[in-house]
Amino acid sequence: MTIRDLDYPRPQLRRDRYKLLNGIWYLNGSPIRVPFPPESRASGFHGEIRNPKGELVYEKEFAVPGEWAGERILLHFGAVDQLCGVSLDGAHIGRHEGGYLPFTFDLGRLEGGTHLLRVTARDDLSTVYPYGKQSRTPKGMWYTMVSGIWQSVWIEPVPDARIDALKLMPDREGIRVRLFTEEKNPGEAGGKEPFSCEVVLHADGMKRTLRFSGKTFRLDIARIFKDIPGHPHLWTPDDPYLYEMDIRFGEDLIHSYFALRTVEVRNRTAREMPGVFLNGKRIFLKGVLDQGYFPEGIYVPDSPEEYLRDIVRMKEFGFNTLRKHAKVEPEQYYYLCDCLGMLVMQDIVNSGRYSLMFDTVLPTVGFHLWPFLAVPKSRIGGLTTNLQHAADEHMKLPGRERFRRRFFEYQLRGTLKYLFNHPCVIAYTIFNEGWGQYDSDRLYLLAKKLDGSRTYDTASGWFKGEYSDFDSLHVYYRNERVRPARRPLLLTEVGGFEYNAEPEAGGPANSYGYGKCTSEEELRKRIRHMLEGMIEPVRDKGLAGYIYTQLSDVETERNGIYTYDRRTCKLTLSRGNPFS
Repeated sequence: MTIRDLDYPRPQLRRDRYKLLNGIWYLNGSPIRVPFPPESRASGFHGEIRNPKGELVYEKEFAVPGEWAGERILLHFGAVDQLCGVSLDGAHIGRHEGGYLPFTFDLGRLEGGTHLLRVTARDDLSTVYPYGKQSRTPKGMWYTMVSGIWQSVWIEPVPDARIDALKLMPDREGIRVRLFTEEKNPGEAGGKEPFSCEVVLHADGMKRTLRFSGKTFRLDIARIFKDIPGHPHLWTPDDPYLYEMDIRFGEDLIHSYFALRTVEVRNRTAREMPGVFLNGKRIFLKGVLDQGYFPEGIYVPDSPEEYLRDIVRMKEFGFNTLRKHAKVEPEQYYYLCDCLGMLVMQDIVNSGRYSLMFDTVLPTVGFHLWPFLAVPKSRIGGLTTNLQHAADEHMKLPGRERFRRRFFEYQLRGTLKYLFNHPCVIAYTIFNEGWGQYDSDRLYLLAKKLDGSRTYDTASGWFKGEYSDFDSLHVYYRNERVRPARRPLLLTEVGGFEYNAEPEAGGPANSYGYGKCTSEEELRKRIRHMLEGMIEPVRDKGLAGYIYTQLSDVETERNGIYTYDRRTCKLTLSRGNPFS
């Protein structure tokens, strides 16, 4: 499938007409380039980020194209961190909480001329909301915070009766499609007209037109393209085949795509080692940690093409998986992973206060001391076996913590819904180490109920709970002899060797990583020692894969394969690939 217009913010549900509202806005009276956060160089912002009330007040005048006159207009936001209220021409139209997921407002039918859009945001870096790796005092593994609008803002005209969303449920033979529609035009005699839609499928330059009378229907690819050899054509990292699809519902026409693929984990049996299976075939997850930070835009690159370049860079090293760490990206990122065949293990963004000792040191350094350490049972899922008991304990929590947990689960649901249709997403991390962790077993069961088509690492790098699809370890500073057990073993963070390839950008005293290297040769030796000593001996004995830390440096953290600006690769491929 040809990669489409990367400026379009929602590749899975495209319409032919839209207008980006990115560009110059005014934040607290000073110009700013949206969608870049005001803390970033790319925003061009030089004013006070927060006004005396602690607010970020954005304003933008825009005009609706004349050919849209009389049509209903939807206003979309990719993400605004952390809280925001939105008004149009002085009238309040809605509010939103949480900084990582998209949201939409219906503006109705707008008259001609210019309109004033105002977004009032507040970002106190409150830990009751998801915040990822953001910090007011960035250092080491904590990075510069971002505030306010950090993804695209856009409008599009839609008919009253329209497709608002679709859910794509594939297998290896075809796909089940469920449409979610807004229907504001009842039929005559007070009743709605019977639902019908037209679907046009595209494959190998051929197309098929089908009509359906229900909102849920199945596309049997083997039957529909029976005269074309090679179908059904399954999606894999080496052959990321995508089917394109147009759906017409009344006056509404949307463009989408899908892939045929399945993913599952299998535990150890008398005949089979544990592992991950893509389309029924065992696959080794060779991955790299991707934090999604960029020097010019912090949370976003200068253009979506930089996502493409990052994915290609990692495929050149033979990686087939990116672990998207403590951040949810704009949808273009996942679209490009779909197109290029890069598997994604997606973190649910953490909330809650962080403890270095309980949340990181114990699992990554102190595994051999367990079970002699007095780790609170709530941190290892001990409250969740009896769900009623967990609910009773929940009600005893302070109000702030109850709200945090409710919002975390709201975000969990929203993230799974947001990414459901992307074939690249094969796994989720519910909690990273102990960050904000609670009721981990219960949340695993909730996530499996919401989306049973993916795999789940319940607590990445933390002590084992009862429910998880993986045994998950973080191993830094050492190469230990790992022993896969009943479940597939996944080394979800390894390596992270520090090598400051650009000393002029910050000396050794200002850098961070896991084991310092002074040259490319030393870095190569450490990687090979890790692979030969810890990975290869158990690769065929239940190890499902590993995630190397990390794709690029981030600010003062200097353990990337590339430097922060991506200008320098620390491992020259012409000298050989140390990961091969």
